[in-house]
Amino acid sequence: MTALKTKPVVGARESEQLDAKRPDAFISAVVSDDIKVHVPIEIKWSDHPELWGAPETQVLKKYLQDPRNSHAIYLVAWAGTEDVKVGPTGLRARDPVELAEQLQVEIDRCVEGTGKTITVHVVDASLE
Repeated sequence: MTALKTKPVVGARESEQLDAKRPDAFISAVVSDDIKVHVPIEIKWSDHPELWGAPETQVLKKYLQDPRNSHAIYLVAWAGTEDVKVGPTGLRARDPVELAEQLQVEIDRCVEGTGKTITVHVVDASLE
């Protein structure tokens, strides 16, 4: 990360990627003359119908197919326990930390062997 402290970082909202795919946000940084970092960001609410499927169907199969991208961020806004979507384990997350852990386990399973990474961040945006 030290290399990025002195380099410009550019962010964009819904910038077009390979095959006209559009992640919700995108960060790019030039680390050196021959190294550029491109990170698509997908954003969902915790009650979104595609909360559990989007990391694979959108992030992995669309945004990370671009050979310039090997890392992505999955940003989830926690809307509270009442409407949070239940994952493949059948367990309902009780808080943002638990949701992040559950999502990361599922995402790690999806990206295993691909050489790609998707990091989950869950932000508490509830009024609880």
